[in-house]
Amino acid sequence: MDTLLVIGDPLMSAEQLGAPLAQLAGDGLEVRRAQWRIPFEQAVQANLAIEREGPEAVPAALDGDDGDDAAVVAVLTQFFPLTAATLERWPRLRVVATLRAGTENIDRGALEARGIPLVANAGRNANAVAELTVALILSALRAVGENHHSIRSGGWRPERPAHGHHELAGLRIGLIGLGAVGTLVLRRLAGFELDAAYTDPYARAAPPGAVPLDLDALLARSDVLTLHARATPETRGLVGERELALLPEGAVVVNTARAELVDEPALIAALRGGRLAGAGLDVFSVEPLPADHPLRRMPAVTLSPHLAGSTVEARSRAPRLIAERLLATLADA
Repeated sequence: MDTLLVIGDPLMSAEQLGAPLAQLAGDGLEVRRAQWRIPFEQAVQANLAIEREGPEAVPAALDGDDGDDAAVVAVLTQFFPLTAATLERWPRLRVVATLRAGTENIDRGALEARGIPLVANAGRNANAVAELTVALILSALRAVGENHHSIRSGGWRPERPAHGHHELAGLRIGLIGLGAVGTLVLRRLAGFELDAAYTDPYARAAPPGAVPLDLDALLARSDVLTLHARATPETRGLVGERELALLPEGAVVVNTARAELVDEPALIAALRGGRLAGAGLDVFSVEPLPADHPLRRMPAVTLSPHLAGSTVEARSRAPRLIAERLLATLADA
């Protein structure tokens, strides 16, 4: 019988990941489960390394799968690294799918050489990320985190930099990346009557109320800059010292996408110098953020521990969505 192999990890077990697939698969398909047995924190670090260097970045052993490799026609994973060597063990493979939107943990070249489609799960947690983006924008502009910390520490109103608190309404917002998350951010912010612009070479059409600009033009007019691009060789370090200097004085930077998009030391320097009013960050160059990291001590920065896409709703939605996409692709393969 043809087999659909589901590979779980410490962040989502094979049972959780494969449950919707088992419900939707027909009688002619067997759903088999295996697990990447690695401690949670080690898995988090492995994932960061894979995002930067690809699936060969870490050794990975697949446990609990002693079934017939020749029966496997589809593989579904989340974080488990599928290297070229691993993919070779399934000679009849027709489809590979990932629970995530990112595909850094899969050797795409090896799949393309065999003509095997790769199904990603774009949009699975886009609403969750978009909502936290809006929260971080508001927090950075109104110093929500700083005020909260001051009161919890026994104080009252903390001293604010010269830029002060700002209303979001009427500001100019610039988005780097206009995929599923960026588009939702614009929709969620529509009620604030913002002047919106974006830069994205892959965007098909400008959404209502937003204008496309090149990067430098976007930076020069963005009171709020928010990033929603993927980390690729072209986008790593996209916003560095030069780009931050183009932002208007008192601007706010929010990053819920990938840490590699922003030169972190340059961002820290711009915040320390007072040129930027604040930042909202969910991603960092080193995670977990070290205890002595300067961002931990910067009052104008709201920090989130890389949880933008982690909501109850997104977690329950993603496995069924990818199951439907995998089965539809397998039917056509």
